[in-house]
Amino acid sequence: MAKINSRGLYIADPHFTDSSIPNRKDDFLESLSSKFQNALEIARDKELDYFVILGDLFHSPDPSGTVRNRVINILLSGNDSKRWPFDIFLTIGNHDIFGHNIKTIDKTAIKTLEAVNLIKICDKSDKYGIHFGHYKHNIENEKIDVDSPIIAIHANIVPNNFYNSVLIEDFHVNEKNRVVISGHYHPGYNLISHNEVYFANPGSFGRISTTDSKHEIQACIIELKNNDLENIEYIPIPNAKKSNFVFDLEVIQEKKINKIEIKDFINTINEAKIVISNESDVIQMIKDFGEASKIDEKIVNEAIKRVNNQKPMEENNEWI
Repeated sequence: MAKINSRGLYIADPHFTDSSIPNRKDDFLESLSSKFQNALEIARDKELDYFVILGDLFHSPDPSGTVRNRVINILLSGNDSKRWPFDIFLTIGNHDIFGHNIKTIDKTAIKTLEAVNLIKICDKSDKYGIHFGHYKHNIENEKIDVDSPIIAIHANIVPNNFYNSVLIEDFHVNEKNRVVISGHYHPGYNLISHNEVYFANPGSFGRISTTDSKHEIQACIIELKNNDLENIEYIPIPNAKKSNFVFDLEVIQEKKINKIEIKDFINTINEAKIVISNESDVIQMIKDFGEASKIDEKIVNEAIKRVNNQKPMEENNEWI
């Protein structure tokens, strides 16, 4: 393999959409567009060689015309009406394709962008030393044995146990790999070195839920020199607003409190072990218990709904 010298910028999981995001105080599409533009400008101003989106460019494989056209406009003319002076790559994410099936790519918005040469979708770039791990089921547990110094992948490669994931120490690498940088896992994590390989995940670029409000919006810059890692660092995105300007944190906190109160209320009812003969008795008992305990009517009504449906707390997103 020829000696590779390259410098690139990586962002993860923008999730472009014009759908309403719960508890956000701003316009999500406008905010995300500003950050995306900003990240591209950083790559331009630093004279980087390439730009990588680590999956889930769009929140759905077939977004609205408004969303698709916004991304096209930024990629096509965001650089003072000129094309950006670097290659732009996409690692395919699960939201970019239908049914998590890469065979559906011809029907998707990302294929449109590739068809007009605004982005590149490929398995590897020998020029920059990157292997692209496009999403597919159970990709976390596949043995990816490649010569590329950088593995850019859309997969749950995590430092701690997480649903449907693989721990960093269990992800297969070889002596030629220097960096594994992933998307998909929205919280992200600090740079971690394991067995002389750096693991990176800058966190979701688009904050599509309150759980995405805890990490800083950032990009990752990776520099290779003669196939070895010369530098890797996270850099904040200046246009990204702080969480308290983006999300209504008071409402979020109130919902968390309500969630805890409802759970405690239901547990109290269960612990009472009152013998009941029919559904109407259940409802009346909860109402009486709530009134006697001076529980908010909204919590009592939600408790009735939960008991009737026998659903665990976490299944109702209205309270999460």
